[in-house]
Amino acid sequence: MAIAFVGTGAYVAGNATSVTLNAPTGIATGNCVIAFVTVQDDGGMSTVNTPTGWVKAFGPQVGLSQGGSYAVFYAFIAIHSAGLTYVFNGQDNGAVIAAFDGHTRGYSNTASSSIVNYAAGAQASGGSIVIGTFSGHETFTSGEWYVTCKSDPSNDTGASASPTLSNTYSNSGTFQSYESGDYVPGSVPGAETWSGGSTGVGAVAIGLTILPPAGGGVAQPWTLIPKLGPILAQ
Repeated sequence: MAIAFVGTGAYVAGNATSVTLNAPTGIATGNCVIAFVTVQDDGGMSTVNTPTGWVKAFGPQVGLSQGGSYAVFYAFIAIHSAGLTYVFNGQDNGAVIAAFDGHTRGYSNTASSSIVNYAAGAQASGGSIVIGTFSGHETFTSGEWYVTCKSDPSNDTGASASPTLSNTYSNSGTFQSYESGDYVPGSVPGAETWSGGSTGVGAVAIGLTILPPAGGGVAQPWTLIPKLGPILAQ
């Protein structure tokens, strides 16, 4: 069966120590959940803990200073089993945290272990964010999906994405704006460019490819995801 988009969980703003994200609309047991989480601090040093049952897919991706604030961006992945919320906590590591925020995306018919084929991040430069091609980094697998999200401390939306994204989500947010979506690369490894006047200097983005059940893609050692345990109900 082919991977299918399930839904998104609405944007949530947390406090200075944690954020409780909503499960994607329509999520079911066995579906894959991707959580995009940002810490906004004054030094770019904060970290987000990996909750039980989750695996860090990528991060931290730290943006440039935007008025003295930094976006520290992560992507986490898990197989959903129960509960409608997921709690992410963090460490300040000497920085002053303004808040956490984030949102989730759900997919069905993915692999149940070693889900991520490859992941990468990038920061804004010259009004755009370029997540380079995954060619040379992953063994491309037919049927894999490319999922990407941009987090922007300027709280702007309306950036253009190339390649064009499907199943898009956008929210101006409280501390960070989020824009996310996906596409099926087809026959070559994916890449993504976010551009436009709404891509602020401190913006960051992450892209990752997720595998179908029969996928045999070879993840790089630093993105290899072990078999996932159940998500604990929060």
